[in-house]
Amino acid sequence: MKLLRSLALAGLIPVVTATPAMAAWVSVTSVPLGQTARTDVVDASGQLPSRVEALSFRADTDMKCRDVTAYYRSGQSHRLWSGMLSAGRTKTIHMLPVHRDVARIGYHCWTLNKPGRLDIAANVPGRAIG
Repeated sequence: MKLLRSLALAGLIPVVTATPAMAAWVSVTSVPLGQTARTDVVDASGQLPSRVEALSFRADTDMKCRDVTAYYRSGQSHRLWSGMLSAGRTKTIHMLPVHRDVARIGYHCWTLNKPGRLDIAANVPGRAIG
């Protein structure tokens, strides 16, 4: 019985090791913010490939964003989200298949209590984690 179990487990090892994770969260930028609203556009075309699965926004202090927009290499854009982002929370936006070619990310945000930062990352397929 032990031999049968060992053979079964040995047969699974190549399957598990042959399928590495094929996506990774890549840091795009970290934007310093204060209590005065800041509007800017981050050029991410150099860091990101033509396909982005998702974008994430993480706040280290409570903040409000009137507008966060994705600009695509095609020239199109669309508003991703607006609203509150609490300290330590992450807002993840899963991109539609027709909107994955992100070139720039625009924002109009400010903090509520103290200076902080907004960390922006992208889930990029095709790169093994590790």
